Amino acid sequence: MTNSPEITFDMVTTKGGDKGNTSLYDGTRVPKNDNLIHFLGTMDTFTSFLGLAKAKTNQIQFLRSEEVALFIENVQQRIIYLNGMAASPHDKKPGNPIVEEDIHFLEEFEKSLMEKLQLNPQFIIQGMSELSATYDVARTFCREAERRIVELIFDQNRRDLQTPQKFLNRLADVIYIIARFIDQNYLEK
Repeated sequence: MTNSPEITFDMVTTKGGDKGNTSLYDGTRVPKNDNLIHFLGTMDTFTSFLGLAKAKTNQIQFLRSEEVALFIENVQQRIIYLNGMAASPHDKKPGNPIVEEDIHFLEEFEKSLMEKLQLNPQFIIQGMSELSATYDVARTFCREAERRIVELIFDQNRRDLQTPQKFLNRLADVIYIIARFIDQNYLEK
């Protein structure tokens, strides 16, 4: 697990966004309705729901033994770097970009759960448990983030985001599997 970069703040409120613009990491100002800001906002919602799911997962011994929360923690770390890639100018790469090995990490975790899961080949009705429903909400925001990153790839020619898009696509699948794994093995009383 990597540590996220430490950023210090004197204040969170800067008043810089009061006129409808916001700053990227490099100081560039963009309108708050820019496709990139929509993507980053969706990612914020997504990772917040992942955090909620992780917190609930940590309370369940069975899921701790499956290392689901640790997996989510690692994913959240990678999301920080994914967001950094998206918010960085095309010619400036962040120190830890999303790479094919990150996708392999997702696929290996999915494979480990699928070996223990009997997946029903039908549409499911979410909400078998509060925890699996939380993962399902996170998954829907992951899919939304994927659609937003595709907009950046096609509308702003951000080919550098193709591997992160693949990462999000695969991640949504893994989150779906986690929710079904929870439904099969642990139903909240």
